[in-house]
Amino acid sequence: MSKLLIFIGLLAILIPSQSIGGDNFLSAQSAFSPAISSSDEGDAILSFDIAEGYFLYADSLIIKDSDDSLLSLKLPEAQLLYDEFFDEFKPVLSGAIVADLPPTTSPYILVTYQGCALEGLCYTPTTVKLLL
Repeated sequence: MSKLLIFIGLLAILIPSQSIGGDNFLSAQSAFSPAISSSDEGDAILSFDIAEGYFLYADSLIIKDSDDSLLSLKLPEAQLLYDEFFDEFKPVLSGAIVADLPPTTSPYILVTYQGCALEGLCYTPTTVKLLL
């Protein structure tokens, strides 16, 4: 994982974030669109609306409450995608992802994620604070 972070850091420094080879890329927020909503029963739901041509590393998702406690999610089954940098297959998520959050009294959650565009741009790990 540290090799990937170094590689992504170098990309961020050397390549403008909006354009690589003439192609435009979305911001991490726009590419992955994490959000909180409520079910009809009032339970909190975490969702990602992952843009076409983008994916999240399934093993990069970390959800913590305001007490810094890890929250576990039941995610959809990930697809395996060959990662040239690691020279191995990695579990990835794409499309619309929806997961029920476990009950918590926390006023917010911190969601950390990392993903890439299929065209070759990988984002640094991103953490967002979502109010419950």
